This record gives sequence, structure tokens and C-alpha cells, in this order.
Amino acid sequence: MGKTTANRWLLEQGVAQGLVDQVLVLDDKGPETPYKGLERANVAHVRREPPREGQDGRIVVLRGHTLRTGESCTADEVARLAFDLALLEGAPRVAVSIDELRRAASPAGREWRSPEVQRLFSEGGGLGVSITWTTQSPQRVPLEAFDQTETFGIFRCGRRAVNYLGDQDMVDPEVLELLPQLDRGEFVFVEASAPWDGRVYKLPLRR
Repeated sequence: MGKTTANRWLLEQGVAQGLVDQVLVLDDKGPETPYKGLERANVAHVRREPPREGQDGRIVVLRGHTLRTGESCTADEVARLAFDLALLEGAPRVAVSIDELRRAASPAGREWRSPEVQRLFSEGGGLGVSITWTTQSPQRVPLEAFDQTETFGIFRCGRRAVNYLGDQDMVDPEVLELLPQLDRGEFVFVEASAPWDGRVYKLPLRR
């Protein structure tokens, strides 16, 4: 529905506007990625092949097994690299993006299976590390991720996802009614500490 496009734009704007110094994206879902940046299999690959002279390494996309190098990548190692970078001299500001956060949770989504990702939510802000994440199945994401996230962009959801958001009292009732009706590219902003602004936003997606 457009969530990955929105996430990519957000990260690119963070770099362009000087809000973050380094972006680490974990996206190993398919043979191609919509994220634009320096593609590496995993953290070991990043250390083995840092950006060459003239290459822009501010956005690194960890592709895991999709690069067909026999290497995989976990959310934990990406989060650990973010903490290591944040502790370097000059305290660079780091943004971590996990495309499909459920990969860091148990199959049922109730518990973390990536302790370093859990640390990102609870401790990352104090070190200047921010996190963005996407999911198609909010019911398979630990509640702590929702509790520690300030701003949500929510695109069209199916009935199960809407029912879950309602059961957990995460969004206003009028938003719940609207979500199944959103068109491709349309979304609403939900702030954790403020009421819904009543607006529907739309991305200029290609058909």
C-alpha cells in the first residue's frame, strides 16, 4: 500500500536534511530492494568492504541471502552495529530501519527474539540512535515496539489488523473505521501523545 516508499523517503530526507549521519536498513525480502544505498550482505561484509572513495556510504542496505553470497543478516547484528557506531568519537547520529519488524519477534509476535533490537527501543534514543520499522501484521509485533514509538504512518489494513489495533486501544475509533477504506498510497499519521489530526495523506505512487 506504500509503507516502504514512505519509509524510504523518510530515511532519505533524514540524511538530506542533516538529521542523521548514518542509516542502516535491513531488507532481505526479495531479489531487489526499493531502498537506495550501498548494498552489503551483512555487517561482516560492511567491515570487509567499506565504501570506496567517491561512494556515498551514508545509507547502507543489508541484503542478507538475497545477494547470493551464502551470507545472511539478522536484525540483532544490525542493531549491534548501530550501537557501536553511536559510541564512536563525535557521536554520529544513526538511524536503523527494519523492514518487517516481525523478523525480530517470536512467531506469535508476543516476545522479542532479537535482544539488541529490543535495546534499540528502550536505550537507543539516549545514544542518538533512532529506529523506523514497517509491518504488514501489527498483531505479530511486540507491544513494546508500539509503546516506544512516537509516530505511526498507517496505511490500509485488513480486518484482522484493524481488530487488533482496536483491541489494544492503539488508535482512535474514527481511524479504525477509516483504515479499511484507504486507497493505495493513502495513509494517516497517528501520534502516540496527541489525537488524530483528521487528515488523510497520499503518496504519489506509480500504478
